Amino acid sequence: MNLKELLAALAPYMKSKVSFFVLVFFNLALANEANEASIDEELDFYIQRFKLKPVERLKDKNRPLYKAGKILFSDTVLSGNRNISCKDCHHPAKGTSDNIALSLGEGAFDSSHDRRQGSGLVIRRHSPVLYNLGHKEFKRMFWDGRVSLTPQGLKTPEERFNGKNPQASHIVKFFDHALQAQVLFPLLSHEEMRGAPGSNALANEADNLKAWQMIFARVRKERREVFNLLTKAYPDLREEEFNIAHIATALAEFIKHEFQAWQTPYDQYLRGDRSALDSQAKRGFKLFAGKARCANCHFGKHLTNHAFMNIGAPPLKDSDHLLDRGREETSGRTRLAFAFKTPGLRNASKSAPYMHNGVFSDLEKVVRHYNNVKDSLYRYWPEEDVHAPYKKRLERLDDDEIHKEMYSFVFQPFLKKPLGLTEQEIQDLTRFLELGLTSRH
Repeated sequence: MNLKELLAALAPYMKSKVSFFVLVFFNLALANEANEASIDEELDFYIQRFKLKPVERLKDKNRPLYKAGKILFSDTVLSGNRNISCKDCHHPAKGTSDNIALSLGEGAFDSSHDRRQGSGLVIRRHSPVLYNLGHKEFKRMFWDGRVSLTPQGLKTPEERFNGKNPQASHIVKFFDHALQAQVLFPLLSHEEMRGAPGSNALANEADNLKAWQMIFARVRKERREVFNLLTKAYPDLREEEFNIAHIATALAEFIKHEFQAWQTPYDQYLRGDRSALDSQAKRGFKLFAGKARCANCHFGKHLTNHAFMNIGAPPLKDSDHLLDRGREETSGRTRLAFAFKTPGLRNASKSAPYMHNGVFSDLEKVVRHYNNVKDSLYRYWPEEDVHAPYKKRLERLDDDEIHKEMYSFVFQPFLKKPLGLTEQEIQDLTRFLELGLTSRH
C-alpha cells in the first residue's frame, strides 16, 4: 500500500486535532515521495544526455605481476638515492596523492601528518591521483598529457619509445596501456626519484635507456623475490629477455587493480538503487549536470572528457620554475595555455587539495571557484596551512598580465560569467561530490 492509499484508508478516522496533524504528516510525506520521484526523472534525463555509466570492477588480475608491483610500489630501490618510493607521493591513505599542494620529491621526509621539504625540491604540480587509471579509456597520463597512447603508438618524452616502429621495441612491445609507460618517467626525474646529478650513479647517467637498465639490474640483483614473480608472470621469457618494461608492467598492474573506485553511492544509483543518494546529494547531482555545468567536462563513465582544459585555477608564484603553462608546453599549441587534464572525480573527497597546483583545500572551495572564476582568479590568496611543508611560503602569482592572459584562454565560455549558485546550492553540490562520489570499497 502506498501513501495515497494509506491516507484514503485513514480518512474516516481523522476527526480529532491529532488526526489532523497525522494527516499533515502523511501529506508532507506524500509530497516528499512525489518530489523524490520527480528529481529521479530529471536525473534520468541527465544520465542519458551525458552518457553517465557506472564503473565496473576490473577483475583480470595477473597475480604474480600484481604482487611484484605491490612490493615495488613501496620500495625505495627504484630511486637513485634509495630514499623515496612511489607510495610517498601516491599514498593509499591520502587518496593516492600526498595531501599537500605542490609535491615534494627525493630528499623530503614524512612528519607525523604530512611530507616536509627537508633537502628535497618543490615539484611544480600537485601529485595526481591514481584511481581507475587502469581502465582502457585512460590514454593520456600526467597533468599535461606528455605520455599518451594513440593508434600511431606511444608519445612520450623518450623519442625511442614513440611511433608505430619504436627504436626501443624490446621495451615497448610489452606495453598495451599508457600507464605502463607513464610509471617509468618519475624514476628518471631528478627532482622526483632519480636524485641530483652527482649524488648517485643513476643520476649521472645521461641516457634514459641505460638509466632504466641500471634500475632493472638493481632490482634483479637485490630483489630476487620480485624477479621470481616476474618470471612466473612471463613463463615463456628467458632471463636475458627481461628489462625495465616488466617492472613498469608490474607497477601498472598493481595500480590498475589496487586503486579502483567503483562502489560509490553514485555508481549504485546508476545501477538502479534510487536510495543510494540522499535528497541533498540528488539535488547536488542535478546541479552537477544542470545549472553548475560540471558535466560539460566531467561526463561519461569516468566523469572526464579526457581532454585538457584551462579553468582559471589561480597560479602560484614559484621562483624555482618557469610559469607552468600546462598542455601548451607539451603540445606547442597556444590555445592550450594553462590547460591541464580533466581528472575523473571518484574519490575526490580523499585527495585534497585540488587542481593541478593544489590551490584549494576542500571541495567546497572548488565549487566556489567555479561559481565565479574571474573573482577567484584575481582574488585568491593561499590559506595559512598550505605553507607548512615548505621552507619558503607559497604565494599567489601577483601579475595582472598573466591573469589577463589566463582568463582570456579559459576554455568554457560559460566560466567567464558567474554561475549564480546560491549558498544552499553550493552546499548541495558539495554534498554530491563528497558523499556521492566516494567509494565504499
